[in-house]
Amino acid sequence: EAAAQLKAEVTRRTNGLTASIGIGTSKFIAKLATELDKPDGCRIVAAGTEIDLIAPMSVRAIPGVGPATGERLHRLGVRTIADLQAMSLAELTREVGKAAGAGLHELAFARDNRPVVAEREAKSISVEDTFEHDERDAARLAELVDRDAAEVASRMRAGRLFARTVTLTVRRPDFATWTRSRTLDGATDRAEVIAR
Repeated sequence: EAAAQLKAEVTRRTNGLTASIGIGTSKFIAKLATELDKPDGCRIVAAGTEIDLIAPMSVRAIPGVGPATGERLHRLGVRTIADLQAMSLAELTREVGKAAGAGLHELAFARDNRPVVAEREAKSISVEDTFEHDERDAARLAELVDRDAAEVASRMRAGRLFARTVTLTVRRPDFATWTRSRTLDGATDRAEVIAR
């Protein structure tokens, strides 16, 4: 009921934008729940069902498993969170280091005690799109990049901010993620520079 009210309030305050909501026993599970029911969804993950829910997911669904760690785990035969659950903490620590290993081991079993912080200083400005169907048309993708770059530039100008690094991230339905960044020679708030 609270989620439905929140979604309705977002739609009202933004003149029609939708929101997806994920509810779970931790920050990690709530984030995954949100991803599982986009766009305009609401997913509640009941306590006690988390491990079964995440087990078949790609190991890349875990925060902190980027391209390098994902590739290292892939070489070990770890493709899903269930594969990660099957590794001992000692084995995982040996492969990815003590801190990363301990964190991955905890998240593989849906244990996450990170606090949810409502207010924090923005370190980046971003725009995210979720599509009902895969977008493959190059011209359409270019239009989306131009539109999103214009939105980011507008937010930057409103905040009187400039950026030097531009990052594009693409996430597939199986959570496989590609990220590419470029650091510019000088800071900008121009949409055409960001889009390029």
